[in-house]
Formats: sequence, C-alpha cells, structure tokens
Amino acid sequence: MPATTYFCGQARASVDVVIQPRTLVTMVQLHPWALTSLTEQSLSDSADGIIPLAEFLPELSPLLLPSYQLASGPAGEAAVVEHISSVLPTLVRPTAPAPLLQRACQRLQQVQGCLAIAELAKELQCSSRTLEKHFRQGLGLTPKEFTTVLRVRGVVDTLQAPGPPLPLAQVALAHGFYDQAHFIHAFRRMVQLSPGRFNVEAYLLPLTGTGY
Repeated sequence: MPATTYFCGQARASVDVVIQPRTLVTMVQLHPWALTSLTEQSLSDSADGIIPLAEFLPELSPLLLPSYQLASGPAGEAAVVEHISSVLPTLVRPTAPAPLLQRACQRLQQVQGCLAIAELAKELQCSSRTLEKHFRQGLGLTPKEFTTVLRVRGVVDTLQAPGPPLPLAQVALAHGFYDQAHFIHAFRRMVQLSPGRFNVEAYLLPLTGTGY
C-alpha cells in the first residue's frame, strides 16, 4: 500500500496484515460516531473498507494528510496524536446532527451489545427504523451488526484476560449468546477462527473494545 493516510471503516471481521521490514504504521482509533460530526457524506458503504482518505473524504484529506509524514519524524506517534487532536476540533461542522448515534453507541458499549434494538429505541425515544437509518449512514452497519461486534469483542476481551480460562459456554452466555451454534458462527465470522482456536498473540487489538 502506498504511504499515505487511510480511512478504515467499521470492521465486521478480522483482517490479515503483513508488515514489511522498515514499514511504519500508526493507527488512530476514533469513536464510531465521530465522522458524522466532520462530514455530511454517508458512510453506508464504508464497512470493512480501507480507503485512501483523499478518495473517501477529500474535504478532510488536506488537513489530516500530514499525519502520516509526522509519524516518521523524531516525535513519532506523539506528533501524530498532537496533530490530529489539534485539527479534528476545527473540522466539526456547526450544523452537525443531534448526537442520537453517539448516545446509541455509548449505550450499547455500556452493556457490551447486550440490549435489544427495540429496547434501545424505546430508551432513546425514537423508532427502530430511525436508529437503523442513523447507524447505516454514520457507521455503515445496522444496529444489530454493531451489537454483534461488541459482543464478540467482549468475548475476545474475556478470553485474553489473565487468570484461569473460563468454559466457553459460560463466556458465551455472559455476552448474550444463548445459542452455542449462533455463538460459534458469529465468532468465526468475525475472528476467522473458532473460539477454541483463538490465540490473542496473533491479533493486533485496541487496548479496549470501545471504539472498533
């Protein structure tokens, strides 16, 4: 991949990454709802995508593009974080939409995805259809897909936690998977392995499962 700044959409499955010698990769993880405050462009087709920022969000590219150049400088990642932290607030649209998507995501993160979409809509005083529209446009996922990502990531966090391993059935139940076959299917679809074969050392994971 050419050296530049890329936008990575919400991931529904793990991605194999081969990092060649002398390659430098700096990843900055935003909250799932963040881009809805920065652009009017729909993100409905962005899920699982890895796209040059200049192609996907050309209006943001000139301001964020220097971040990859800073990564190779003496300050490294600290310079990237400082640059993005200073630039992003200036890009927030004055007419940014009401934070329904943000509140929905935060609520689902709070319960690690273990909440029915109809119940979430009731809590937020909106219809399930309205939630679906906001999720598709702002994340490229349905609310149900987002809850599945959260629940599987919760399982991953539990499996990598220190201490004696817990029975997989117990872990599945703790994260809202009440059917073993559904659990295995959802885990394999996202992680590309069955739960019993998962090895955390083979994965590059964010420190917490709150961003995705």
